[in-house]
Amino acid sequence: MPDDEQDLAPEPSENKRSSMGPLLALVVLVLLTSGLAAVVWSLWSDEDETERSDRPQQRTRAVNLLRDFNEIDLGSIMANVGNEQGLRYCKVNVELWIPREHFDKVNDVRVRNIMLAALEERLHSFNMSELAGEFIHTRLRSTFEEVLNNTLRSVFMTENQDITYIEKVVLTNLLVQ
Repeated sequence: MPDDEQDLAPEPSENKRSSMGPLLALVVLVLLTSGLAAVVWSLWSDEDETERSDRPQQRTRAVNLLRDFNEIDLGSIMANVGNEQGLRYCKVNVELWIPREHFDKVNDVRVRNIMLAALEERLHSFNMSELAGEFIHTRLRSTFEEVLNNTLRSVFMTENQDITYIEKVVLTNLLVQ
């Protein structure tokens, strides 16, 4: 009987290939691909160590902005802008971040109307070629911030003092046609 059991056992075939070769090749290919992807990602990453270290400061600034300032939405401002072919128009939504200590004074309806008039007048004074550049948002934002702070200093008669009434100007939905 013991001889019969040995006869029933399958004999190892010399023609049969090992399945470990393709599996090993697949594992090596996956490891090389992931390693290459990690190297490419680290080279193309636009952050360096200084930017990573600035993240806590940026979060603190955002928290301070929300805690220390109030928002005023001035709505849409629209003005005709001159160019070579005639008049075109520019439309933009304006939001302001005001320090809490100045919010009640600045949020008055009469003061808001003065601010809107000053912004519309300044927007009207732009030339179409000035509004066609690639840094239009930055230019409008800084110009509006300067105009509003100067206007509010004259309204509240603090022209000789360096008081900042507007901390940040946010422009959205800019349309120039």
